[in-house]
Amino acid sequence: MSTPQTKAANIVLGAGYLYFDEEDASGNLTGERYIGDTPGFSLSIATEKVDIDSSDGPVAEELVSITKKVKRGGSVGVRDVEGDNLAAFVLGDKSTKTQTSTPVVDEAHTVDTDRYYQLGASVSNPTGVRNVSSVVVTGTGGTPTYTVTSDYVVNAVEGRIYIVPGGAITDGTGILVDYTPAANTREQVVSNTSGAKTGALRFVADNTAGANRDLYIPRCEMAPSGDLSFKSRDNAQEMTFDINVQTKTGYAQVYIEGQAA
Repeated sequence: MSTPQTKAANIVLGAGYLYFDEEDASGNLTGERYIGDTPGFSLSIATEKVDIDSSDGPVAEELVSITKKVKRGGSVGVRDVEGDNLAAFVLGDKSTKTQTSTPVVDEAHTVDTDRYYQLGASVSNPTGVRNVSSVVVTGTGGTPTYTVTSDYVVNAVEGRIYIVPGGAITDGTGILVDYTPAANTREQVVSNTSGAKTGALRFVADNTAGANRDLYIPRCEMAPSGDLSFKSRDNAQEMTFDINVQTKTGYAQVYIEGQAA
């Protein structure tokens, strides 16, 4: 007859909240930011071993297997598509772009029919302007003055013009555009070469079932992985990050602890 087992099963259906504390250029932590809705978060462990076999007998037998390396990591899926998360995903930074209301005179474009042209685009402002008014399109010498709707169409919100086929503007025509952009601000995320974000990661458990255990990683790299689908009617946008656990002087790599009663 087997011995009855009295130990309670520790079954966990995990849930909780993730926070990332980004390091600045000097390696100082800047405060924990709630990442947002994260449908998945996992911790992974990989080890490397050296197997030592016997050498004397006709068949080698394993004498000892020694773990020589451990690599801790993980993965997190992020469904909160906001600026800081997007900046981490494209390896860039988030900023506020400010647009002034200074009128623009004689902005030159060489155009073809059935094409769209972004106003205000330049090396310093690749995405151009938004919310324009008082749009006037002329030839390169200031004449003729072209007619809106029959020669060109304005998308004032996007700051774009469309050249109408069959109108007075033909392929290869040089035009000048006058317009007034509205003063506004908008969020902008720009990629750079600074690399993946590094900082501390905290998970605060709020489990569906089972004991809550929080996790803290004093230093890790959040490296983007996989695709971000900008168009799908079947699935919400989601970003995936690989968590590469690193050593911070004076700390263990991973802390897991129960919540206080």
